[in-house]
Amino acid sequence: MTIGIIGGLGHRAGAAFYQELIARTSVAEERRHLPVVLVSDPALPDRIAHLDGRGPSPLPGLTAMVRRLEVAGAQLICIA
Repeated sequence: MTIGIIGGLGHRAGAAFYQELIARTSVAEERRHLPVVLVSDPALPDRIAHLDGRGPSPLPGLTAMVRRLEVAGAQLICIA
């Protein structure tokens, strides 16, 4: 299974999530870790500002990121 991670939604969120995923994955050999694809776009509109009515929706950007992960083979997608 390939895991897709959507990053760029907070300072270092994608990288921190990936590090935690690796740390919590118990494998006997390095090559047994799950394949991971991380997409990070810090230009994504701020979701809190959007919820407060002060900015554009991040949904179109998030949807595009999901599509990119699917094309890259991700079968499980996480938002960090």
